Amino acid sequence: MYGVGGLQSPRLLTTRRANIDAYIVRARRALAFEALWAALCWPLIWGAMLAAVMLSGILPYLPDMARYGLLSVLLGVTLWSLRAIWMTSWPNNYDAMRRIEACSTLLNRPLSTRDDRLEEADPHPARQAICQEHKAHQRGALGPLYMVTRQADGTTTDPR
Repeated sequence: MYGVGGLQSPRLLTTRRANIDAYIVRARRALAFEALWAALCWPLIWGAMLAAVMLSGILPYLPDMARYGLLSVLLGVTLWSLRAIWMTSWPNNYDAMRRIEACSTLLNRPLSTRDDRLEEADPHPARQAICQEHKAHQRGALGPLYMVTRQADGTTTDPR
């Protein structure tokens, strides 16, 4: 008997689950873009500075040692700033779900606990009934989901 006690029809659950999974994927992409932008910000700035020095036409007027020194320093700093890419931790499903729950002001983390399971070898029917009731309660606690990206407030350039 569906529709009673917070249960939905199986078709609605699978559709809702697919929507939630798609939302988590979008949240992971947004978090990955934030991490990638934070990692690429300084390499892009130093690379642009290197390109500006090379295209400005000032290099032929410098002595050889100064020219090679300036180019090697700018190239070295640009390459050194690329290390942030390898040190970046890429977001996983847990990070995406935590961001969605925080932005949606969901209490008791219903999105993160939707895949909770009992042990496979637990034959106790009361525990299984409690687990099913817990899952139904957590599904009912899911309201509208939001994913807010970080934005600068105008006085700072880095939203972290």
